[in-house]
Amino acid sequence: MRDRLMRIVRGEQCRLDVGRTLVVARRESGAQKRSAATAHRSMADCLDLASDELRASISAVLGDIGCRGLPVRALLDDDVVRYFMVTPPSNAASMSDLRSAADVRFEGLYGEPVAPWHVMADWQGGVPFLACAAPRHVIDALRLAVAPRRTTLVSVTPNFVAAWNRLRHDVSADAWLATLSGVTLTLGIVVGASRPRLAAVRTLVFKDDRHSVGRLCEQVAYAAMLEGVPLAASLHVRGLPPEALPSQSVPGQESAMVVHWHRADDATSDKSELDAGLIDKMVQREAAT
Repeated sequence: MRDRLMRIVRGEQCRLDVGRTLVVARRESGAQKRSAATAHRSMADCLDLASDELRASISAVLGDIGCRGLPVRALLDDDVVRYFMVTPPSNAASMSDLRSAADVRFEGLYGEPVAPWHVMADWQGGVPFLACAAPRHVIDALRLAVAPRRTTLVSVTPNFVAAWNRLRHDVSADAWLATLSGVTLTLGIVVGASRPRLAAVRTLVFKDDRHSVGRLCEQVAYAAMLEGVPLAASLHVRGLPPEALPSQSVPGQESAMVVHWHRADDATSDKSELDAGLIDKMVQREAAT
């Protein structure tokens, strides 16, 4: 017990990244810049796995790095979840009304029942808000994996939400945000000059992971056209880009947006990085539901 308390006092915690075919665990310490230990497990597509199979993979990586008794912060990759914007009804008077609006929006967009999905959101009345649906069996697997190790699942945060919380001060109607993972780019389109707000989230899937700034800008410009909004002057992309792609614009195209790359390990694990605006505190509050 004393050893556990000392580890918590030192700021030790476990970061858990859950992707479609890979689970990565990192034991971190507030006194160290780098992870104390890292482990990973490959698996079949987690969307097709049973909850017990996914739980076993998560439990294994937690055991590999000695996370017993430590708080666990989980990050869900963008290809595991589904993002969508919800416009609350004008007569919304309760959380139940907002939930119903989100459920209806999900089913209308994806053409399937919402029951197998856990819907998290920045629940707000009066303005459109971002919602994210995670497979219930993934959330269940996370909870079951940490329980035998006397750990606490502190938060479950979708990747784009984590990036927004980290980079929100750089985001405006003239500077959008995206997260990049392999061939998938999750794009947040921002509007409003005086009070920037998220207007849409689009998922762009490329044919391969050989990204170029030119192709990236073309796809983002197409998304802007579909939304009927002006193209932003710059784009912040959080991910692990090829080293040959620093912040740059398309050569010879003065009007093209400037792309600013941010590495995937640029800090979303500290509690101080989490903002009440879009942080996924929903799982924490709804753990008993």
